[in-house]
Amino acid sequence: MVRNIFRVFDISKYISHPGQIIPLLKLIFNQSSLTIRHEKKSPEWVWCFDLLKKTSRSFNFLILGIRPDLVRPVAVFYLIARALDSIEDDMKVPSKEKEKPLCEFYTHIGDEDWVLPGFGANPNEVKLLKEYGNLAKCYNSLHPTHQGVIRDAIKEMGFGMNQFLDEDIVSLAQYNKYCYYVAGLVGINAIELSILSKVCAPFSIPDETKRSLCISAGLLLQKVNIIRDIREDLLQIPQPRIFWPKEAVNCLNELVINALPHMFDGLTLYPNVSDLSCQKSLGVAFTMGIATLALCYNNENVFTTIVKLKKGEAAWIYDNCSDFASVIWLDRIYLCKLKSKMEGNKEKNISLVDKCIQKCDELLRNV
Repeated sequence: MVRNIFRVFDISKYISHPGQIIPLLKLIFNQSSLTIRHEKKSPEWVWCFDLLKKTSRSFNFLILGIRPDLVRPVAVFYLIARALDSIEDDMKVPSKEKEKPLCEFYTHIGDEDWVLPGFGANPNEVKLLKEYGNLAKCYNSLHPTHQGVIRDAIKEMGFGMNQFLDEDIVSLAQYNKYCYYVAGLVGINAIELSILSKVCAPFSIPDETKRSLCISAGLLLQKVNIIRDIREDLLQIPQPRIFWPKEAVNCLNELVINALPHMFDGLTLYPNVSDLSCQKSLGVAFTMGIATLALCYNNENVFTTIVKLKKGEAAWIYDNCSDFASVIWLDRIYLCKLKSKMEGNKEKNISLVDKCIQKCDELLRNV
């Protein structure tokens, strides 16, 4: 195991950032041990966690870090949503041929004999859909209440994705609506799973407020991905898939600013999450989100190369999001970095980032 770790870990890259070395090594070791703990002995769960690791490095370690009785439903929910997303994102398949699998996906969610060949933009997505029976077995092993939450969410997501197959995103309202279908529903239903599992206590805020804040938190993470991945979307074969709304004229910086109200909502939501493992995973996601927004703001490299947090910095964030106060303090650090870049660019909408910083200060005073 140690040999494998150092084969993928080039320490020379971190000479200028020595503070990231220990957090990165800790993260690598922790991921390996957590994966073994959650796999169980059944081949379908081994398959599930292997695909989870291969389809998303960031969500893999966030999911593995939460309480064991919530890991499996969240992992299954993520992979089923990813399978649905693989249908929508495959640009080599005509839109007309996507309509039926998107709208009927939820009817096959627990069918262990169902497969969907011919879709998938990369080998892992192809495997996810061609070997879907493994995921169906994992889904069928979940508690019926968890199954119901996942099935209802996937149904709404599939019909929502179908609406945007041939619809250009022109307005910010369309942008928000699309993000609601592909990520907002994940946000609210992931929280529902945590409460149903009795991992998190029910929120002490009205249901409508809870729903609004959870959806907004999901929109934050989706908008970060859309901003960061513009180059990848432009290079899609055989044709690009563009999610940036044409209404946003100064697009990059305007979309970074557009995401800030969701960061404020995330900060408002965060104190309501009672479980420490969920607090950490959610806190890491928010902190990486605002760190990525700060990295992308006014950064022309977004259009020419891959812009994302380095592994070492991501590991440093994960390691330092140790409690509620640490998460809020890190959020404040990255919000101040963003504000500094905005001031250097003579940005007029600094009030939105100031509002988020003030929210951090309020939360820190109440710790």
